[in-house]
Amino acid sequence: MSLIALYENEIVSSDGGAAFDSIQEAILANSPLYVSAPYYVELLGKKSALLAQLETRRASILFPLKQNSSFITFTKLLKERNWTNNGVLRMKRSKTDASQSEKSHLVSDLYMIQHSISPISRISGVSISHETSNTSHSIFTIRFSTNAIGHYEHLSSPHVSEGLDLEWSGKEGILEYESEHAQTFKENRNKRYMKKRYLIDRAVEITPLLKEELQKLTTWVDLNIKHEVRR
Repeated sequence: MSLIALYENEIVSSDGGAAFDSIQEAILANSPLYVSAPYYVELLGKKSALLAQLETRRASILFPLKQNSSFITFTKLLKERNWTNNGVLRMKRSKTDASQSEKSHLVSDLYMIQHSISPISRISGVSISHETSNTSHSIFTIRFSTNAIGHYEHLSSPHVSEGLDLEWSGKEGILEYESEHAQTFKENRNKRYMKKRYLIDRAVEITPLLKEELQKLTTWVDLNIKHEVRR
């Protein structure tokens, strides 16, 4: 039996052979179903009728950062060292595709930051879309419920390479990771992948609490982030 993942308007099958004319058809197929978190956030914002169908199908969510072994290992080390109560997180994510649903990607990342490091109490910042270069650039300040703060940068553009830079600095020490140079935090080759290298064992079950948290973060991004469009 093949596995199916919905990523924005793209349908990905694990065997590469399944073809669907619509997302509706993929939902009705008798195969395990996974949904990318940014796409799910977009559906929540639209109050889409697909939401009820995804829950009926017991679909699971794939968070991009939870798919990133380096992010998972980095945050795990912070927890193990008990460093997350007092320090500064600096994080920059770059991706080559400038999505129309940029806000949904930001919400997806904030959810993972909150669950991997510490609950978020406040965010502020700016998100700028450059139409001529098809580029989106967001910079946030994050206040955690502890004494920690974070600086988060997200860049989407066809002119950049995929990348993830992470740094935690505090009185206990500094932990750094740069995807361009580092060879650490390797993926476990025994993990089960599907096409496009989705790690399905890191999928998250759709629950009322998860929906509530994503909706709350979406509201925060709407109210506390200044959005600009430059032509």
